Amino acid sequence: MIDDEIRDMQNTLVKAGCFDASVFHDSKEDPCISLGVSKLESALRAARGAQKDLRGMSEYLRERIVQPILAMDKRIEDPQSFDSLRDLVERILTAVDDFKNEQGFVEVYADLFAIYLLILYRCGTPGRESPIIRLILSNLARRKAIELSRTAYRNRLEHLEKAVTIALIAKRYAVYVLATRGFKVLFRNEIDFHSFGKSPENLALQLTNILLKNGIPLTEVTDIVCAGGDLGNLPDGIYVLNETIRKESWKRLANSSLNRGALVAVELRDLLAKQGAGGNIHLSLVSPLSFTTLESYEKSRFFRSDASELGIELKGFVKVTPLKSIAALISEIQRISPDKLNLGLMTLRVSCQESRPACNS
Repeated sequence: MIDDEIRDMQNTLVKAGCFDASVFHDSKEDPCISLGVSKLESALRAARGAQKDLRGMSEYLRERIVQPILAMDKRIEDPQSFDSLRDLVERILTAVDDFKNEQGFVEVYADLFAIYLLILYRCGTPGRESPIIRLILSNLARRKAIELSRTAYRNRLEHLEKAVTIALIAKRYAVYVLATRGFKVLFRNEIDFHSFGKSPENLALQLTNILLKNGIPLTEVTDIVCAGGDLGNLPDGIYVLNETIRKESWKRLANSSLNRGALVAVELRDLLAKQGAGGNIHLSLVSPLSFTTLESYEKSRFFRSDASELGIELKGFVKVTPLKSIAALISEIQRISPDKLNLGLMTLRVSCQESRPACNS
């Protein structure tokens, strides 16, 4: 049924003249030949000032594609359907790439792009590979290609595929957790303070219970990463979570709820050590300036204030995703050159600060 609805969307766009049929079908011709976008193309080429036509097309896409996909997202039960949706939106984004900065089209492009990020997340349900993780790592490989040899990069990927990583961030009312094995998502969860208190020891113990409930042997955990908080003059970056950082996190806990994450991470490491895995666990902290919750965002920067495209399940994921990783994800999708990645990161950071002044609190 979902596949039929997706095909109906494609046929509607082709019949309306929005896109050439080749947009939605693999072609055996030269892949360098650009995809046809007849109606948009003619509107733009006939008169750059014909923004009315583009706005009309924007509304049409919003009505026939954006809104139905958001409604469909709540009904999908088979994860494979998200792969089909991903293919549909990818083809549309590719076809309209030349028009994404046009005044009459930028908002619907932002909507489509936000939906695409949502679908990428939804494709990576527990037990399946996360395209988001793969895209972030692909971007890292593209930017670090000069520094890493192909063999070294392949070896690191092979190591990663065996790694079980626990990423966590403590916010005002809960600790949000993401667990992965290589590219696959194992589970997402949150441990709320109302039910389990704020003690780092109790929170870490509850985390081990969640690991066991999800069938993850405690001895298989290889990496724990958390968000930092108010740590004085600590610059933006990733650090080994050592005793000095733990003490600073404890002393400054009243300044930022993020500091609790480091305390929980250390307690979790110590609990796992009692299971015989402690010496093999890498404990890392990402400084607070690298984090954003992405609960609200601006259309002009591909982020919308409407939270409908960010389901409740997504919030825990983005809350343990470093801001620089979000910039890497977007730059990989948009094929932004490595030298402009930091500009993208700065733009996202400004957007986060403007939309949520307390996003790092």
